[in-house]
Amino acid sequence: MKKKIALIVIAGGMFILFQSNLPDPELISQIPEEVGTLLESTCYDCHTTGAKSEDALKAVNFNEWEGYRVSKKVAVLGDICKVLEKGKMPPEKYLKSHPDKQFTDAQKKLICDWTKEASDKLLGAN
Repeated sequence: MKKKIALIVIAGGMFILFQSNLPDPELISQIPEEVGTLLESTCYDCHTTGAKSEDALKAVNFNEWEGYRVSKKVAVLGDICKVLEKGKMPPEKYLKSHPDKQFTDAQKKLICDWTKEASDKLLGAN
């Protein structure tokens, strides 16, 4: 009986850990598929719960998106576009070990267009 309980507790713990590394469902439902694929393949490595970089998580943690105030969401969306346009994201250090994660100009534009549209929707909702 104790083994069954221990197994259930371990399985539940693993489920919680796995769930905590998934981006917020509200955010996913609002992102066009192509943008979501780009964010997932490049940004989620550092900007989701469980990532090693505390600075990255302070900037934005996609797992906590739903808990952000509208003002923070709008600010983060604007920051996403700014850092992409300035070439600050992904950071050079990350790109050295992941050169395939470099955004093209077209991908940057796609993400920036989405951030502006999402900001407008958030501001129009309040």
